[in-house]
Order: sequence, then C-alpha cells, then structure tokens
Amino acid sequence: MRGAAGVGLNGGSGGSGGSATNYGTGNAAGGAGANGADAGLNIPSVTSYGGSGGSGGSANVLNVPPASAGTAVGGAGGAGGSGQFGAKGGDGGDAYTTGAGQVTGGAGGAGGRGGIGGQANVNAGDGGAGGDAQAVSDAFSSTATGGAGGAGGAAAGTTAVSGNGGGGGTALISSTADGSNGNAVGGAGGAGGTAEIENGIGGQGGNGGSATNYGAGDATGGAAGAGGNAEVHGGNGGNGGSAYNYGKGNATGAAGADGATASGGQGATGGHGGNGGDATIANRDSTAAAIAGRGGAGADAYSGGGNGGNGGSASTTGTGPVTAGNGGDGGNGTASNTGTGGNGGTGGNVTINNTNNVNDAYGGNGGDGGTGYNAAAGHSNGGNGGTATISSGDQTNAYGGNGGAGGAGTFYAGAGGSGGGAVSYTRGVATGGTGGNGGTGGYGGAGGAGGVAANHNDSAGMGIGGNGGNGGDSLDTGARGGDGGNGGEGLAAYKYPANARGGAGGSGGQGGPGGSPGNPGSNGGSGPI
Repeated sequence: MRGAAGVGLNGGSGGSGGSATNYGTGNAAGGAGANGADAGLNIPSVTSYGGSGGSGGSANVLNVPPASAGTAVGGAGGAGGSGQFGAKGGDGGDAYTTGAGQVTGGAGGAGGRGGIGGQANVNAGDGGAGGDAQAVSDAFSSTATGGAGGAGGAAAGTTAVSGNGGGGGTALISSTADGSNGNAVGGAGGAGGTAEIENGIGGQGGNGGSATNYGAGDATGGAAGAGGNAEVHGGNGGNGGSAYNYGKGNATGAAGADGATASGGQGATGGHGGNGGDATIANRDSTAAAIAGRGGAGADAYSGGGNGGNGGSASTTGTGPVTAGNGGDGGNGTASNTGTGGNGGTGGNVTINNTNNVNDAYGGNGGDGGTGYNAAAGHSNGGNGGTATISSGDQTNAYGGNGGAGGAGTFYAGAGGSGGGAVSYTRGVATGGTGGNGGTGGYGGAGGAGGVAANHNDSAGMGIGGNGGNGGDSLDTGARGGDGGNGGEGLAAYKYPANARGGAGGSGGQGGPGGSPGNPGSNGGSGPI
C-alpha cells in the first residue's frame, strides 16, 4: 500500500514494515515498507516534494538448539514518491539467523521520480540501501545474501539530477566452525537513475555490499550498480563489493561498473568507471584464492570520456593464489576539436605473506587512456601499475603491474602510466613493472617510468627494475617526439650487489615532419638496499 497523500504540495511518507521473529522451526519475513505518496499537485511553477518510502522490517530466526532450517528474509523498502524533488526509497530490513536456513537482507526501495510537470531544477530520489544479512550458527549451510540496493529515481526537467542507486547490504557469516560452510554474498548496488530531458545528470550506481566469512565457505562481494544514462553527464559506475575471508574459502571482489554514456553534444561527459572490490584472505591455513575485481571502464562522450576505475587489491596470509584487479580503460572524447580522453585507472596491489606459499605475485595492470583531441596535456594518460609485495613466501617472484598505454590525441597524446613497484623478502626475483608507451598524436606522449624493484632477502634474492615505456610518435610539423620513460631502479641486499639491475630506459618517439625524436629514457640505477 502507499503512504497517505500529504495535504497540498507534498506527499506523505510511507510507514515502516513490521519486524518478524521466529523462535521455532519456521520462517521469519519482515514486512515491506509502504511507498511514499506522490506530491499532491502537478504544477510546474510550484515546488513539491514526494514522500519518503518506508523502511522494511527486520527478520530474525532465533532457534538453537536444534538449528532451525527456516529462512529469514528482511522486508523490502518502499519506493519514494515523485515530485519536483523525488523522495528517497526506504532501506531494506536486516535479516539474522541462529539456524541453518537461508538469510537474506531486504531490498531497498526505488527513489522517487523527479519532475512531474516540466519543472526546471528537479532532483530525483536516491534508492534505499539493501538490508544486511548475518548468520551465526556453527551448522550454517546455506547462503547469507545482503539485500540489493534500490534504483535511483529518473529525472525529467530542463536541469535534472537523477537519483543515485542505493548501496547493497553486507553479508556476514561469523562462526569459525567447520560445520559452518555456507557462502556470504554482498548485495548488489542499485542502478543510478536516468535523466530523460536535456541538461540532465545521470545518477551514480550504488556500491556493492561487502561479504565477510569466518567459516568454511566463500565470500563474494556484491555487484556494482550501473550509472544512469543522461544527455550532459553520464552517471559514474558503482564500486564493486569487497570480500573478506577469515576461514577456508575463496574471497572474490566484484568488478567496478562501467560509467554511463552521455548522449549530448558540446559539454557532454561520460561517467567514470567504478573501482573494483578488494579480496582479502586472513587465515594461514587457507589454500583458497583471493581474486580482486577489475576497475570499470570510463564511458565515451562528445566533450570528455570518463576515467577508468581502479582495480581492487588482493592479499593472502594463506597458501593460495592471489590476483589483483586491472585498472579500467579511460573513455574516448569524440569531439574532433574539443574532446578529452579519460585517464586509465590504477592497477590493484597484491600481497602474499606466508612462508609456504609457492605462488608468484603480480600487481594489476593500469588501464589504457582514452582518445581525444586534448587541447592541453593531462588527458588520456595510462594508469599506473599496481605494486606486488611478497612479505614471506617459498622462493617466489614478485612482479609489479605494467603501466597502461597513453591514448592517442589529435593535439596532445596521453602519457604512459608508470610501472608498479615490486618488493620481496624471498630468495626469488622482484621485477618492477614496465612503463606504458606514450600515445601517438600531434605531440606524442611520454613513456611511463619503469617500476622500482627491491629484494630484501640477504641470501640470494634479486631486484630488477622495470623498463621504461617508449615515447609516442608526433604527427604535427616540427613537433618533437615523446620522451621515453626512465628505467626503474633495482635494489638487492648489500651482500649481493650483483643481484641488483636497473631497468632499461624507453626509446624516444619519432618527431613530426621537421621535428626531432624524443629523448630516450635513462637506464635505472642499481645498488644495495
């Protein structure tokens, strides 16, 4: 049911759903929040507000022993009412169980629509947050899932701001018992609202909820919400949910969502990509994998592409493999004489800290820069590579992530990203990431610097600096080519100076007609730590 309409201009708020608690063996379901009412008048010249959606009720299963197989489901939040200023959707209800059955947070309500009569300066409501889910039983064998965030409201007006998507709810499995083998999954973020008329701004996608598991099952971060499309500014993609596993299962961070497109002409910019979720395993007995999410790509648009999101970082104290997320690519600025390319996102970091871990560590690669006209420097740059660290391992190797390539530019091309650093305390090899190549353009972009490598092991470890990226070629008459990136420094223990080697400098790019080539990068130095 809907909340009662307000007198005159403003809609009434919806009531909250009731809570439900079951001490027996059955299910518990929280009541849904009521929808907020729409504004009472539809007059363009008069300011009006929709009513807020009511929150969903909580759900609790509290039967132990014996463990109940009943489900606990939080109530959904009510939708926000529409008006010149649309209202926020209600938050989903939390869910909790001491039993073995499924536990699910309630979904957040959708934000109310902004603009009901062709007004200017309208704002849509944000989506409600998803409810949290928690399981505490030593015999939990189902899935704990955070509630999905509500979608942001759409906006329709001559200057319209759409609602942001609600964040996904968290999921937690707190028992450390072997019999607790259920999975924890964060709730998905809600989609950002769309802007339906000129001069609109799309809503940002909601962030995915985090997932934490202390038992034997997996932890998976919630999916990121998509940004809302618009004419002027596309919404940013939401961040992927992070995953934390303190037990024996895998940890998987979710990918960041891509930015949303902007369909307009001059002044239109694409949304930025969301960041990837982190993945952490903190159990020395775990053999499971930690996999971080990639960054979302920036969206293309006429005046400016969005930046790529950063990759998530991954770490383990166990013996399983780890994978960092790569940075997202920047979007393209498509205007032939004004567009700017987005920058690539940074690669995620990776860390291993277990003497018995036989896996190598690779930092995430930086995203490539987008293309653009680029009337000034600072656009279309490649993202930097992530750092790889082996604090403790079994003669394994650490490799810094490679820098992303600079994007092409009609006037100024983008520079390559720097290679990521590498740090190791094992008898293996630490190798810095390679710098990204500069983009080709009227003035070629500089190559990125190679990553620094440092091996602190005083027995036989090596430190090899990353090579610098090559400079981009120039196309304009008389333009000098882009300079090559400097090689990274290589460092090793003072007992073994021969185990340190600097990276090679990158080559300079070719000059345009009548122009000189770019300077080559310097070779990296080497020496003791």
